[in-house]
Amino acid sequence: MSYAPLQIIYPQEASLKPLVKLYYRQRVERVDFQETYTYYPNYTVTLNIYRHSRLSFSDFHRTHTWDGDAPILQLLVGKFNFSRSIEMRGPFDKLALVFHPLGFNHFFTQPVGL
Repeated sequence: MSYAPLQIIYPQEASLKPLVKLYYRQRVERVDFQETYTYYPNYTVTLNIYRHSRLSFSDFHRTHTWDGDAPILQLLVGKFNFSRSIEMRGPFDKLALVFHPLGFNHFFTQPVGL
């Protein structure tokens, strides 16, 4: 089994602490990397940013495959009520911003329904 370690960063700026729970970066350069993760219902909102990743998905599963020509991929994950899985194939470079419940809405003039 392969494992892609997380580099977790907690916000230091006092004004961000109530809004942003944490940031994390996950990067793998191995061509033979393959891992499936399961994530579960929660109340956070996460902005995932992938570089060189092609996405295919269904209601309960998504697959990220390395693609050197792919544009930057931004994926916003809001509240959900069932577990989902993510399959990572090949190299990837991911930056995620995890917001506290309703913290994401503080960056907009109108509430965003997620």
